[in-house]
Amino acid sequence: MKRLILICVLCALILPVASAQSVSIGAKIGGGPAFFGGSDWKDALDWLGGDNEVRGGFTAGAFLNFEIGEWFAIQPELMYSLAGGAYSYYEPYLFGDVDGKVTANVLELPILLMPKFRAGKGEIRIFAGPDLMLILGDIEVKEKALGITLSADIEPDNRFVVGAKGGIGYAHPIGKGALVVDCSYTRSFTEIFENDNPLVNGLMLTVGYQIGF
Repeated sequence: MKRLILICVLCALILPVASAQSVSIGAKIGGGPAFFGGSDWKDALDWLGGDNEVRGGFTAGAFLNFEIGEWFAIQPELMYSLAGGAYSYYEPYLFGDVDGKVTANVLELPILLMPKFRAGKGEIRIFAGPDLMLILGDIEVKEKALGITLSADIEPDNRFVVGAKGGIGYAHPIGKGALVVDCSYTRSFTEIFENDNPLVNGLMLTVGYQIGF
């Protein structure tokens, strides 16, 4: 399965190069809410009598934009993201209110299909595609109660996770390039832990700059 995914990724990276009318390079940075989902995550919170919450996420990286035609492009990206989630529950016997936070460092390779539409001097972009994620290092879990914070590092069973990314953006020409503002949603689909399906979600607003070469 992983070999098939890698072959598809190589094809998705090579074919745009062969058919591109123009190529641009860019970088972007941003942030937004990150949170967990999935039935196992929900069941664990229900067992604790807890609530699912969001934490601040972060993303930054670079991208290549292959313009296939006037109204369409393919954009592979290489992004570092601070992902994870948060939760809270009440432990009645000793700790009282407990606040938890989960942090994962993720390297992402989304490959986005991007229809484009003219809007004044700029263009509106709608994008979607697969997102290949590599979890870097251990996943950190912190819990705070009674003013004390305890932390643990958990090694994921699967560091390679498959997901999807989609969203909408706007590019406005400035100088020799374009200012790019994107709003994107990312969700994982495959398991991080065996027989456990917490799904990573992130809603990110990014700002970047793109220039042709």
